[in-house]
Amino acid sequence: MPVAPRPESPLVANWTELDPQLEPAWGTNAHIGVRYSHGAVSHAGKMVISHGYFYNHKKHTPAWQSDTWAFDPANASWARLHDAWTDGDTLVPSPRYSFSTLVYKDSILMFGGDDGGHQQSPMNYIFGAYFDELWIFDILQKAWRLQPKTAGKPWPPKRALHGATLVNGRMHVYGGLGLSDHWAMDLETFDWLKVRATSKSLASAGIDIHYKNDAASGPGTRHSLAIAAGGDGRGLYLFGGSRQAKGGFKPKVFDDLWYFRESIVKGSELLGEWTLLGLVQSSAPVPWPPPRGHHSLVTLAAGSGVDVGVLLFGGALCIPGCSCYNDTWVWSPQIKRWSEAKVPKLPIHRYRQTLVPTDEGYGTFLGSFLL
Repeated sequence: MPVAPRPESPLVANWTELDPQLEPAWGTNAHIGVRYSHGAVSHAGKMVISHGYFYNHKKHTPAWQSDTWAFDPANASWARLHDAWTDGDTLVPSPRYSFSTLVYKDSILMFGGDDGGHQQSPMNYIFGAYFDELWIFDILQKAWRLQPKTAGKPWPPKRALHGATLVNGRMHVYGGLGLSDHWAMDLETFDWLKVRATSKSLASAGIDIHYKNDAASGPGTRHSLAIAAGGDGRGLYLFGGSRQAKGGFKPKVFDDLWYFRESIVKGSELLGEWTLLGLVQSSAPVPWPPPRGHHSLVTLAAGSGVDVGVLLFGGALCIPGCSCYNDTWVWSPQIKRWSEAKVPKLPIHRYRQTLVPTDEGYGTFLGSFLL
C-alpha cells in the first residue's frame, strides 16, 4: 500500500493484476462484463461495481450496463448482487454512466449521470440526457430505492461527469458538464445545502487567466474532475478536469489542485473556502502530474483522523483526441508536493476507470484505454 513520502525518499509501490481481461466482453453468470464510466465503492473488504457503458464492437451496438457486482480480492472472485434493469422497471436505476457513487454505512449512493437518450434513440447519442436522481443501494439487502425529493426544498440540477465525496457526514457534489456549482447533502436527513465559498491561492504565481471568471468562488466550471476527502474528514481535494470551449477554441484541461474546507451552515447554505494549492502554469513546485480528466483520486488512510494526502491514477488529456495515462501520484500535504510512484509494472494506459481503497491497498477496475 502506498504511503505519503518523506522529502528525502522516493515513493515505491506495486500494482498487482488480480483478475485478467476475459471474453466474452459482455460477461458471464460468474463474471462481470466490460464497462467504463461506472460506479465503484469499497465495502467490507470488497469492491462493489454498478452500471456503466461500453460499445460492443463485435455486435456493433452500444452496451448500457445496469447490473451490480462485488469483487472479493481475497479469492479473485465475482458475485452478482443485483440483476440488470429491464424495460419498465421502477425499482432499479435505468442504465447510465458518468454518475457519482460513494458508500455510507452499508449503502451506495448514486447521483446524477447520463444515458445518452438511448431509450428514445438506441443507436444515436443524444447530448444532455442527464439525471438528477439519487438512488440508494442497500448492500446487505441487495435492493435499490429511489430517494424522493421533498417539495419546497433545494435540489441540485441534472448533471454528469461531476465529482462527489463524503466530508463531515455530508455528500459533497461539485461541477459536471457546463456547471460550476457545489452542493452538500446531509446523509441522515437527505437535505441539500448550496455551498457558497470564497477562495484563496497558495500557488506561487497566483491564478492564471483561465481562473479569472471563477476565482472568487473556487475551481469554476469543469467536468471530468476528481475529488476525494482528506483522511481527517474535515475537507476535500479536487484535481484537474476539463472545461468546454466556446467559439471553436480547444477545451481547457486542468492540472490544478484545490482544497475545500467547510465553515458554517447559514440557512440553506453551507459556507466554506477553496484554496488553490498549485498548478504547473503558476510555477508550482515540481514534480507535478500533467493536465488530465477522467482520472481517479482516492483518500490515503481514510478514517484515520489524519490527513496524509490523496492518491491519483490514470486519466487522459482530451483536446479533443485523448492521450491516456497510467501514472500513479501521491500528494503529501505535510510537504506540499506531489511524488510520482516508482512502479515496476503498470496497468495499461486508461481513463474513465474507478479506483477504490481495499484492506491491502487500492483496486482499479477496467476503464477505457488506448493501444
